[in-house]
Amino acid sequence: MNCMRTWLILTVLMSGGAAALADGVIVIRLSYKVILDPVDGSLPQGFTDSDIDQAIDEMNDFLETFGRGYRFVRVDPIQRVGNVGGFDRPNPSHYFGINMLEDHAQRANMQADALQFPQPYQWNQNAVNIYINEGNTGGTCARPSEQLIVIGGSSSGAGWLHLHEIGHFFDLCHTQGCSCGCCEADQTGECHTGPGSDGIADTLPDLACWGRDEIAQNSFSNDYLDLPSTQREQVDDVFLNIMSYHRSGCGQGAAVARLTEKQLDRWTDTANGPRVATRDGRTYFVQAGAGGSQNGSSTSPFDLVAEGRNAANGGGDIVMIRGGVYPENLIFNSPMTLRTPRGSVARIGQ
Repeated sequence: MNCMRTWLILTVLMSGGAAALADGVIVIRLSYKVILDPVDGSLPQGFTDSDIDQAIDEMNDFLETFGRGYRFVRVDPIQRVGNVGGFDRPNPSHYFGINMLEDHAQRANMQADALQFPQPYQWNQNAVNIYINEGNTGGTCARPSEQLIVIGGSSSGAGWLHLHEIGHFFDLCHTQGCSCGCCEADQTGECHTGPGSDGIADTLPDLACWGRDEIAQNSFSNDYLDLPSTQREQVDDVFLNIMSYHRSGCGQGAAVARLTEKQLDRWTDTANGPRVATRDGRTYFVQAGAGGSQNGSSTSPFDLVAEGRNAANGGGDIVMIRGGVYPENLIFNSPMTLRTPRGSVARIGQ
């Protein structure tokens, strides 16, 4: 085989000389539920069913640019949960007007109720469960302990916001720090005076109130426009990150759609681990000369493409091959997808 770039999907040879093309996609299943007003059974203000599919389409456009082979699919009809008179727990309508961003105790209560009483909540244990209510002004999901996402009706069509919360579901922090939120003027303390970290090696230290120049000065001691293009890209990877807060009104907007390679690595490892029930395939990593213990995760990759091939389960899995030379002669006995990270080139063969 020759070189592979960014999100190239390869057709691999089958024994006997026939060729087959793997689907190249790992599906992440989404299940959406809309909480009804306990007063009159009405929907959250600003919500329509078409908003959900619009948001999913927007998220999938983002995923395509990441080159990891993920795709979101709504697997259930958009369910209505709760009813008139459902003011008290555990009825889902109890949570219709609560802003979960501010009331963390109620957020924990809702999760406990949904897990204990799955039928009235239309809980799908094999999907990401996303609820639309009236009270939220945006979305909420805490990493990685929470099992559900809550999004306000007025934000139900904002794909970038759904993707931000799903990012938390797959163990991604805000770029300015895991516990840090929006920019608030004249605030002091950890999230406002010193640059925070999301624990990802290829995102620069950040503060929500910073612009490009502040990020650049902190990391490179120069203004953004005075940096070489490679360093400007690093700044933009944070400033335009889907997990950052660098727009007015504490939101990014649809034009912001970046995740770094190591953010995507963490997402993938979480999808392969604690969130395994929500996806239909697995990604195995390969890195030339990796050595050490090897299980195919992003932090313990295989060092041979053959090991990734052997671990992959046919067309439903992806082998992610990091840049390098792999002097292997390979035969594939089942269809599978080989990819490289964005900007990387891998060469396989003698």
